[in-house]
Amino acid sequence: MDIDELERDADQRPLTPQEVTGLDAMVRQTPDAAARHRAVLLLARTHTTDAEHALHALLERGADPAVAVPALETLCVRWGLTERYAGMLRHFVRGVRWDTEHGGDVRRAAIAIAGEHLASHSDTELMFDL
Repeated sequence: MDIDELERDADQRPLTPQEVTGLDAMVRQTPDAAARHRAVLLLARTHTTDAEHALHALLERGADPAVAVPALETLCVRWGLTERYAGMLRHFVRGVRWDTEHGGDVRRAAIAIAGEHLASHSDTELMFDL
């Protein structure tokens, strides 16, 4: 899969299901952090059900803040799906070991997203988690 070509084409057309699957595999398998980050950003540019499922799966697998932060921001902020992913947001607000051991970037992003969400929505559980 040529990530450079996909980046060039991303503004012209949505990713195909096969391309989403390939990017998901790239995120899971490549040791190159920059390539993983680029792949997540490409997934974020295509708001399809396949891309949503791939980003959600990346959050469930965890262990990489460079992947989890843009995935969480995309689902909750960019695509406006905070209510759908409120449980996952609360999970990250509380903190997860693999993130807190590496500086807590995902937790900080989750707290910012939660604050933004609570400014216009009521969510008692999320409020208490903060």
